[in-house]
Amino acid sequence: MFAESDQIVAAKVKCVVAQDMTPLICVGDNEPLNSTKAATEISKQIRSALPEINSSSSGAIIAYEPIWAIGAQVPASSAFVIDTISKAKEMLPSTLKDIHFIYGGTAGPGTFRDISSVVDGLFLGRRAHNPYEFLDVANEIATV
Repeated sequence: MFAESDQIVAAKVKCVVAQDMTPLICVGDNEPLNSTKAATEISKQIRSALPEINSSSSGAIIAYEPIWAIGAQVPASSAFVIDTISKAKEMLPSTLKDIHFIYGGTAGPGTFRDISSVVDGLFLGRRAHNPYEFLDVANEIATV
């Protein structure tokens, strides 16, 4: 939306890290791809955004959402999300420490339970507008 290049994102991350804060970096695949191609795309985005992250820094939070699924009637399947994030993690250099993934993309009740093996949390969009669904998600996360 703001035409931010990988270089602009990396500069912002550098500023955040310099202030001893943890960057939150949003990544996503633009079109429906298989999980290997999606993982390759998002791992490139992560690597280009994180040149300043090292073992002495605060790490980073990666917010993954398939861009093609934003506003779509059918979200990405849990199997696709698990496979994509797992593969992306494998593609990242071992020097990137303390990296946490969260997921969005029509995340609602049941989503965290289904994908908690690869994510540390969720970010909620339109599903959070319904207070009952929000409460269901919060309760689910609290019990996992």
